[in-house]
Amino acid sequence: MRRRRRIAALFLGVLLVSVAATAGARGVRQTAVETDTILIEEPWARPAPSAGGVSAAYFRITNTGSLTEFLVAAETPVAGTVELHTHIMDGDVARMRMVPRVELVPGETVEFRPGGLHVMLMDLKGPLPEGEEFMLTLLFEASPSIELPVEAQAPPITR
Repeated sequence: MRRRRRIAALFLGVLLVSVAATAGARGVRQTAVETDTILIEEPWARPAPSAGGVSAAYFRITNTGSLTEFLVAAETPVAGTVELHTHIMDGDVARMRMVPRVELVPGETVEFRPGGLHVMLMDLKGPLPEGEEFMLTLLFEASPSIELPVEAQAPPITR
């Protein structure tokens, strides 16, 4: 009987550790949206304290199809302006620049992350407190648009 309890406790411990590990370093809700040709994982955005401010949305996007696709725009009801951006180095200064589209090569994953590609949310229509969820629509050159839930979260802990 004691041995069964130990085995059960060990199994439960392994299960809890594996669940915690899949939640990621910042406790991200494991959200994924998938179509026939696109997979989007772990969407999140920076919280913003007030209306009129800015935020940025991040995620991983994989082209699971056989043809190159392009992400060309994004929309959300929580912001007046939404743009695809990247960071570039201008001497010793990092600057954000709008990009007209993001190439999605078949079989490859593109990461939208702090310090890199991101969806810039400007002129927020209200505060975006931590834990609030909003819908973000991604628009593609050939594929149908994809709507995904995005949660405002503190920036991730670097792994």
